[in-house]
Amino acid sequence: MTDEFLIGQLLNVGKELNPAWPFAACIVSADGTPLVTAANATHISPLFTAEGLAIHMLASEYSIKPGADLTLYTTAEPEALGMAALYWSIVCNNIPLNGIVYGATREDCWGFCGQKDIALGCTDMLERFHNIPEIDVTGPMLRERCKKVFTTARQEAAETGEPPLSLDMEDFYIIGDWMPDEDDNELSED
Repeated sequence: MTDEFLIGQLLNVGKELNPAWPFAACIVSADGTPLVTAANATHISPLFTAEGLAIHMLASEYSIKPGADLTLYTTAEPEALGMAALYWSIVCNNIPLNGIVYGATREDCWGFCGQKDIALGCTDMLERFHNIPEIDVTGPMLRERCKKVFTTARQEAAETGEPPLSLDMEDFYIIGDWMPDEDDNELSED
């Protein structure tokens, strides 16, 4: 499974689970198996960004062995709250998140919420964290496609109104492997 394929599939998951805010994140094992996938659910709790909810569900559903090699994939570069969840999952829970792969940048996401957010990228934040191992960061990836999906979602929500979203957290995450086989599934363009 390539990084691009997974980011493309996450865009589809984000659009399906939260069409107005189609941000999605997935934590995968070293062999590429998705362990948990989540979409933005900040309408339920401000803590449940896609990354925050994915990390929350990983800590809730799995007993991670030391030395495991996990990677966080996300359609947008993690913002401050997602990075704080990552930091505390490593420091407090010993969850070995060793990599981040992201689609759009923080700057690309400015304006989707009607304002700029904290101007630090995830690499800048990682440099300020203490007592964690080095984390490999890859991105941006499929940047223009991610921006198009986010922009289209916000335009549609502005034109038709915000769609009603479930308040059931279970509607915004998937436990386990849901990925189609890359060889059997062409990456669709949005």
